[in-house]
Amino acid sequence: MLDTRWESLDVLRGFALLGILIMNILSFGLPMAAYGNPTAYGDLSGLNNAAWWVTSLLADQKFISLFSLLFGAGVLLFAERAEAKGAAPGRLHYRRMGWLLVFGMAHGWLLWYGDILFTYAIAGMVVYLMRKRSTAALLSTAAVFFVVPILAYHLLIYFTLPYWPAEEYADMQQFWAPTEAMLQAEVAAMTGSLAEQFAQRAEWTLMMQTDALLFITFWFTSALMMLGMVLYRVGFITGQWSTEAYRRMAWLAVPGIGLSAIGVVQMQRHEFDFAASFIDTLWNYVAAPITMLGYASLVLLWVRSGAAAFLRHRLACLGRTAFSHYILQTLIGVLIFNWLGLFGQWDRAALLLAAVLIGSGQLMLAPVWLRHFKQGPLEALWRRLTYGNP
Repeated sequence: MLDTRWESLDVLRGFALLGILIMNILSFGLPMAAYGNPTAYGDLSGLNNAAWWVTSLLADQKFISLFSLLFGAGVLLFAERAEAKGAAPGRLHYRRMGWLLVFGMAHGWLLWYGDILFTYAIAGMVVYLMRKRSTAALLSTAAVFFVVPILAYHLLIYFTLPYWPAEEYADMQQFWAPTEAMLQAEVAAMTGSLAEQFAQRAEWTLMMQTDALLFITFWFTSALMMLGMVLYRVGFITGQWSTEAYRRMAWLAVPGIGLSAIGVVQMQRHEFDFAASFIDTLWNYVAAPITMLGYASLVLLWVRSGAAAFLRHRLACLGRTAFSHYILQTLIGVLIFNWLGLFGQWDRAALLLAAVLIGSGQLMLAPVWLRHFKQGPLEALWRRLTYGNP
């Protein structure tokens, strides 16, 4: 059984990768503040407002939650296969995570500050230690990890903001809503020389791999990875539940999207106020894994139905080459927005359309590649570095 390639895992991974692009393209093409605050840069009316609603309700944090879930399941699957072959799973796992850390640092510092590989490597090193814990222990630890950013970031900052020194408060507020001069300086840097791009990217990457990691991303991704271990262990991710069970789980998307909608409405009601954003964005933080479980159930129901085999095959191929295609998305983004100088030039609706077109192209490319090669190029390199095979 351990030599079986689970179609459900590959399809889910391909689905998650396409969804991640919907959000990532915003940070490829717009100043950093615009990712969280849609009023920080550009127009927010008409189609752009509709695009913001769509991405906020349906995509924001939902697909990265699913990707993290699948990564956790992959940690268990990798260890099981190593043990079945008589190898030392711990040694191989930590070598694998070590190289992922290197890939993540290169990706973040050289190409794009929004890299997730660095965080996955750190979280993967930690959650591996939990792999033989009971289901109850995994779930309770995941719950604790999930709550840490709520307490240490959202609530702590919100309730202490009135007591912050005026200068520090102003600096934080400018991070949420930069001045026009700051925005234009970022646009100029990201469309300037390679040295200018690197200097700007380094500032954001350092923050993502230190402060953001410590207070938010490590805890969030680790929690989802541990949940993924549980859902792999009980057969959810591999499609072994009953059709009725998946149908019941699919309904979770409804309250999940509803919670995200509350946050969106509150942000508009508070006119995207900096202080209020720490509570308003909390709605979506809580909603994301709930919605994600609904999405995963819908996809697994579709896989079971056998419908649209053409599309399902393409998604599975994309999932099998997800590492390579994740980096390819970044390379396309860097080419269009940094090297061709279009950073800050496209609005939200155009960026959403671009994500659809790029994703469609990847769905066409992935099966063509796998007709000639067993793995994606980065998957093959990662495997060779992990196992040391020629």
